[in-house]
Amino acid sequence: MKNRKTYEKEKMKITKEVSKVMDNIINQAFSEMDLVSVNFMKKLYDGRRNRALNGGRLRDIVVQLSLNSCGIKRLNLDHLKIIAAGEFYNMSSYYQNWHLDDKKEVKTEVDKKLCHIASHFFRELAEKTILDTALKDKIKLRLLKEISESNEAIQVGQSFELNFLNIANFDKLNESNIKDFYTKRAYLFSGRFYGCSFAMGPIMAGKSEKIIELFKQVGSWFGTGAQIINDAGDFCLNMNIAKNPEKDYQDQFADLEKGTITFVVWALSQFVDIKQYAGKKLSNTEKEYLLKAMLKNRCFDSTRKITNDYRNKMIKQLDNLQKSEYVDELKMVIKTFFNANKFYVNLREEYGYNW
Repeated sequence: MKNRKTYEKEKMKITKEVSKVMDNIINQAFSEMDLVSVNFMKKLYDGRRNRALNGGRLRDIVVQLSLNSCGIKRLNLDHLKIIAAGEFYNMSSYYQNWHLDDKKEVKTEVDKKLCHIASHFFRELAEKTILDTALKDKIKLRLLKEISESNEAIQVGQSFELNFLNIANFDKLNESNIKDFYTKRAYLFSGRFYGCSFAMGPIMAGKSEKIIELFKQVGSWFGTGAQIINDAGDFCLNMNIAKNPEKDYQDQFADLEKGTITFVVWALSQFVDIKQYAGKKLSNTEKEYLLKAMLKNRCFDSTRKITNDYRNKMIKQLDNLQKSEYVDELKMVIKTFFNANKFYVNLREEYGYNW
């Protein structure tokens, strides 16, 4: 994997393989459910599945490379099932958010209830998929532990955001504690799960706890940084850029509209009275005005600095592994994502935002 084009090709290839496995599991699971529930959940499932097949899933290639880096050159069905389980779990967290925030396909009270059921259903499907492999029991239990701890982190993150990072607490915050609170939220929402994803490779390969923890640490930094980048992408007004297999930015300015204080929202608050915008539905004119204010006052600089720090720490940590082409490829994926994220590139190319 020597360049971006090869990386994208490999990402698409592994995602197609994993998606086939997921389809088989889903079709069997849906055969046991009532038609109304199936129709709703299939719509949820197909939305993410089809978007992923247009661009590939980042986690798929990450787990593949973590396996490759641990000496597993060819992935078998059990490896693909574990990657599929990770995506089922990821879907469950999305559907929980949609249920809590009344987003996406949640249009009626019945939809809201079905979305709640879907979040639990896909969570259990992830566990069932892990158990339905020929891997050693010790490995299965370790993978289940990672999934369980990831889920716990997300629940803590939801509570943390609700009780700390909201506009009601704005006057109690300062730049120091907002950074601490916000990076903690980013870790809980995404860092712990990516820690799980990166660790899947060495766990399946039967590596030592030291190696597993090394990959988990890299993944935690990766996921935390990815969440911060995704939160910046919340302010993307270009719909072509806003669609992404990993994170769907189609609800632009959603964090501000909910009254959630992210690092970009905090930076904006130094130049604009955000209390008059937070916690309400914003018009396109208001969004355009706020984006111009963010660009003019360089409100994305601090976000980029934080994610650059994570990138550098990840590369340094991977230097502790035995050198191989797969470790180098994993480094390339990290650099590609953190340096050339679609939203960051859009800021530069469409708005002339120079970092």
